[in-house]
Amino acid sequence: MSRGAVLHALREHRRDLAVYARRVAPSLEDADDVLQAAAVRALERAASLRDPSRALPWLRRIIARCAADAGRARQRASRGGEAAAEEVAAEEVASPCACSLELLRALPGPYRVALERVALGDATLDAFAAEAGITKGNASVRLLRARRALRRNLAARCGVTSARRCSACSCATGERCADALPPNR
Repeated sequence: MSRGAVLHALREHRRDLAVYARRVAPSLEDADDVLQAAAVRALERAASLRDPSRALPWLRRIIARCAADAGRARQRASRGGEAAAEEVAAEEVASPCACSLELLRALPGPYRVALERVALGDATLDAFAAEAGITKGNASVRLLRARRALRRNLAARCGVTSARRCSACSCATGERCADALPPNR
């Protein structure tokens, strides 16, 4: 089906699609964004609609998928998401303590390499993926899991989840970094 036919279906069913988007979107604020994202996606995939008489159900499926994507994005944002994970990694790189570097070296090889190349090094995620011979999505997941593992190990050993909070590292003396920090820092 052509883009023109999809545009016609979007115009013809605009009101029905808007009502449906409000019903399936994670919030009323997201409904317009979901509808717009669905329209863009429908136009990009116009060739996949084989039967113009099935345009309305096809558009509704696209809206439902865009709403699910928006819901997942909202959940990631409430948990801190990847942007927050990258900010935490940047904070951790700013002044890593000796024990965080030691814990980094103790991570499994693929995790350690991912953090060393992307978080500590100057490689982009795309460059690291190409270098490792994996997809960008796989590289992103590997990096996320590596950061989680490092935070978990830091929490167990030092009582903090950020190497920046561990900047006055006293783990070598047997004292946990968290013990040396003020509680609201």
